[in-house]
Amino acid sequence: MRSQTSANTSEIGQAIPDVSDPSLYLALADAIASEIRAQTIPDAVAINESMLAQVFNVSRTPARQALHTLVEYGLIAPLPTRGFVTGAEETSATSRLTDYPTCIASLKEALKTTDTPTPLLEDLERHISRLSVHGAWRISIRAAQDYYNVGRSALEDSLRELETNGLVARRPGGQWIALKMDCERLEMLFDVRSWLEPKLLEQATIHIPMDVLDRAIAMHEDALSRLPNVTSRELDDLEVVLHRDLMGYAKNAPGLTALRSVKAGLVLSKHVLATEEVPVGDEDPFIEEHLGVLGALKRRRSEECKLRLLAHLLKSREKCSSRLERYKAVTDGAECEFAKRIDT
Repeated sequence: MRSQTSANTSEIGQAIPDVSDPSLYLALADAIASEIRAQTIPDAVAINESMLAQVFNVSRTPARQALHTLVEYGLIAPLPTRGFVTGAEETSATSRLTDYPTCIASLKEALKTTDTPTPLLEDLERHISRLSVHGAWRISIRAAQDYYNVGRSALEDSLRELETNGLVARRPGGQWIALKMDCERLEMLFDVRSWLEPKLLEQATIHIPMDVLDRAIAMHEDALSRLPNVTSRELDDLEVVLHRDLMGYAKNAPGLTALRSVKAGLVLSKHVLATEEVPVGDEDPFIEEHLGVLGALKRRRSEECKLRLLAHLLKSREKCSSRLERYKAVTDGAECEFAKRIDT
């Protein structure tokens, strides 16, 4: 059995407290509570678990926990038919949360950095991404429950999140498979990112606040000044800033959803390609390239942003493939306690 470790959060766009521990649901509950107290969400509004999960793109577990927390706050009450209703007293609903699109948009903005992995998700993501370099693996749910000392529901919530990011797949019958990550698949993921990211960043350019860009630039300059004494966690924070947080300012929900589905390449970089097995050393992995993109963003030059980002992705594709081969050569991919290697 393993003890769970805390995950860090990005420093960009922190409109709410750190939610990596005790997790997303408190951030969701607190954000909704603020809207209810301000009467932006008035009394007699219906709200339920599936609605929260769908609107805010979270699993049902944090949605359920957020609702129970709002009951404890005295801000919602059980709905006589199903779900809950805003207000301290049980009453019939006169509207639904989804009738308040402006309010939902502001809540999403406040919550946009809260998809930082929970400790369980972070640990599972790390383990599976490292296994994936050595092939495809069949995951035993019961063995994984014992290994992480968690319930089935929590484990499968995390697996569904990894499925969204392209790390695992669920076969007919409920069997979970950790997908193989080799150079061919990595390059295909970079192909998709090279189509999506430059366009999304071009669309986001005029919407990103200057103070957000200033913080992003300061983070990168600090890391650059400390090379090679920069951790893989810090490098991942920089990747998240450019390739997720700033992309989030694009007014293109379908594009952002599609981008999330190829997140497996970023996850691989986080857990495999800048680690003690394959250290970065004195080389600058990507920081100066990021700074070039950030500088163009600050000048509001959308076409330059697009071209600089595309050039960065092409360079990253080559470097990541090389580092993937090096990592595979120095690690053995031994069988783990909850997964068995399979042929696909």
